[in-house]
Amino acid sequence: SLDNESIIKNRWSGEAVLFSDVSSQILKQKYINRGWTKLNKNKSIPYFKLKRQEGIILGNYYINQNEYLVVQLNNGKKYKWEKSQWQVNDNALPEHLCRIKDLDQAKKLSGKNIWLNFIDEDTSFISLPGMIYNKFKKVKIIGTRVYQNGGKDWPIWLVIESNNDFNPMVRYNGDKKNVGKQNYYFDKQPLPKIWGDDLIFKIISGKISKGMSDEQVRVAIGNPD
Repeated sequence: SLDNESIIKNRWSGEAVLFSDVSSQILKQKYINRGWTKLNKNKSIPYFKLKRQEGIILGNYYINQNEYLVVQLNNGKKYKWEKSQWQVNDNALPEHLCRIKDLDQAKKLSGKNIWLNFIDEDTSFISLPGMIYNKFKKVKIIGTRVYQNGGKDWPIWLVIESNNDFNPMVRYNGDKKNVGKQNYYFDKQPLPKIWGDDLIFKIISGKISKGMSDEQVRVAIGNPD
């Protein structure tokens, strides 16, 4: 059809995606409920009808100087998303779209231990008030969840084993981040004993000093912006 001919392949074409659960605040937003429209019409589709659906990214579609991302659901229906400023030129997918490929990578962490890093924002760590989790705490991953509650990171969370009914979650990191973004957790012991008690105490206190290695500074205060 004419529509298919005007879809231009992009870096994600052919990739399977899942529309994530989103927070109740996001679900009330106009942008997400007006953002997805039928491919050949301007009729928008409310997000609750899309969430948990799976589909394939077809590519980009250009109309009236706007750039859209096109996804075909497994039921064959095609929808387009008007890209925001930071999504044009294939810089990023909408934050509520989860690539199945990334989810499969995250699932491999189930049963493994990680050490927490950034736990002060609910866009990177979710737990109940009164549950005490500190930076550097070693925790065990027991599963994954696909959910978006803000920020521009992937909508994939690692579920942490806990001793009550509520399991906290930390946002999945993907590849180790080096610049501009912080790692939500460490995948190996971040405070090796060989560093010595004094230095470890300093790092736990969030302090840095002359003579520390790159890695020690990053563990203490995070990545450079």
